[in-house]
Amino acid sequence: MIGNDIVDLNLAAKESNWKRPGMHSKIFTEEERKLLKKAKNQEQRFWLFWAMKEAAYKAHQRRFSLPRKFNPKSFRCEPDPSGGLGSSGMVKIDNWSYFTSAKISEKAIHCVASVENSEVKKIIFSDTINLKQELISAVANSKKLSFKDLDIKKDLNFIPHLILKGKNYNLPFSISHHGNYSAYVFAVN
Repeated sequence: MIGNDIVDLNLAAKESNWKRPGMHSKIFTEEERKLLKKAKNQEQRFWLFWAMKEAAYKAHQRRFSLPRKFNPKSFRCEPDPSGGLGSSGMVKIDNWSYFTSAKISEKAIHCVASVENSEVKKIIFSDTINLKQELISAVANSKKLSFKDLDIKKDLNFIPHLILKGKNYNLPFSISHHGNYSAYVFAVN
């Protein structure tokens, strides 16, 4: 299973006071808060941890077909020991682990979480209008399927599924958007 999250850093700076008293203790574990305090760029680290947790949550929810319940403090980020931003890490949810890989620019953070370090197709768009159609087109091209036979439908837990000729195609994918940025990922193999 895979999940992804994207954070538009400009919009996040306008809409969220990431330094708000008490906010960190509601979202992050004690160890994460220590790492956040040590970071050279605390704001980027804050949003990296957020994106890691959100991406892992999406993978976990899809993996077990869970109803929506995002409790970020119960997800434990373990960033790459080198401490570098834009690197790999791990998120643990109960006894389950998710590998994460993040790309960070001055404008956005994009994080992908997966059960295994498997190959995924990653696409980032700055136009959010046609994201689902772009995903369907990319899957159709990658898997040699007809675009018109594919659709995306959400189940009772609001988890999106790729539908091929009316049946679940069982292809792990994830869609994310925030502000001016959108992204999707899907399993290649």
